Amino acid sequence: MRRTALAFVLAAAAASAPRAATAAGAAEEVTPAGAIPFEEPPSGRWLAFGPSPLGDTNLSLDVGWLRSGLRADIGMGFDLDLVVRADTFLLQDRFAGQTGAYAGLRFSPIADDLFHLSVTGEVGEVFIPQRVSSLDNFVLRGEVTAGLELGAAGLFYVRGAVRAIRSGGYGYEVWGRDEEAGVGYEHRLMGKVLLGAEAFAWARPLLTSIPQWRLRLGYAF
Repeated sequence: MRRTALAFVLAAAAASAPRAATAAGAAEEVTPAGAIPFEEPPSGRWLAFGPSPLGDTNLSLDVGWLRSGLRADIGMGFDLDLVVRADTFLLQDRFAGQTGAYAGLRFSPIADDLFHLSVTGEVGEVFIPQRVSSLDNFVLRGEVTAGLELGAAGLFYVRGAVRAIRSGGYGYEVWGRDEEAGVGYEHRLMGKVLLGAEAFAWARPLLTSIPQWRLRLGYAF
């Protein structure tokens, strides 16, 4: 009887050994040596450039002199992003200075591993507090940004923008303009966290250009 039981146990062990080896091989195929489980791939996105995948969003916070603000870039497909943003002179005047709200489209015809190009068109309003009420200015704004992506070294870019402003009130209406030109840098952390810094000049006709800067923090959802 003991010999019969021992033979049965040995036979069962021999039958289960191939199944265990097969399961171990499958596990090795699913999780290769050195792989990190649950690691998210890089988003491949930047703050200064699109396009974002359809339905995905870049959210970003800017803190700078003179302007600080919040921005959302939402992928719409066909190399287009919906841009919704607001800015204010937070560090200079807190919320007592100029405050702008904008919406528009960003078109990114070039977005490969080296070169990037985006063109943005926006409409908006700039609100300037007055003693009694506020002065509302209608805005049309266009921007062109070109950049060079250098792998782990990050992204370097240049940008230029022109803004047309219609001011009016008390029976008058006048159009003006201002311009921006600057250079910037971005770096991607942990795949989806985006850091940036930019220096630029704010130019107005017949007035001295004002140097400005901003720091940017974003996340690719």
